[in-house]
Amino acid sequence: MLKQIRYGKNKANDRLAQLNLLLVFGEESGLPFYFRKLAGNIPDVKTVKNLLADLDVLGLGKIKLVMDRGFYSEANINCLYREHLKFLVGVRISLALVCKQLEAVYDEIRHFQNYEQNTYGYTVPIEWTYTQERPYKGDTITEKRRMYLHLYYNILSRGRL
Repeated sequence: MLKQIRYGKNKANDRLAQLNLLLVFGEESGLPFYFRKLAGNIPDVKTVKNLLADLDVLGLGKIKLVMDRGFYSEANINCLYREHLKFLVGVRISLALVCKQLEAVYDEIRHFQNYEQNTYGYTVPIEWTYTQERPYKGDTITEKRRMYLHLYYNILSRGRL
C-alpha cells in the first residue's frame, strides 16, 4: 500500500516486495534522529550521495558513518574519501582486498593479545587507491590513501572468519 514498496533482492536473494529504511543515530545519545523510506529496489550503494546531501542540509558537522556490506563499492569509498568523512563499512570476506591481507596475517590473528570477548581482532594498515574523475578538467586523479582493515575471528563460529 506504500508507494515505496518495490520488488528487490534481500540478503537471502528472495524476490519479495520490500521497503528499505535509512536510519541515522546520534553517536553519543544512541537515539535515532533521522530516517528516510527508500524504494525496495534501490541498491544501498546508490543511497550514499543522497544521504550526504540530506545530512548537509541538516547542518550537521563532522559525521561518522557505520554501514553494512551493502554499502561497499569503490564508488562509495571514493565518495566518502572525497568528502573527508570517517567511516566503517563491512565487506565480504571473499573480497580480493581482504583475502590478500587475511592470508598474510592469518596465523597472527589467533594470538592471545588479540583476544577479547570470544573474538580475536586484528587491524592491518593498507592503502586504498583513490580515484576521482574531474570532468571539468578532463582528467582523473589517482592517489594512495591510508585505510585500516579490521579483521575479526569469532571462536564460537566454528572456525570461520
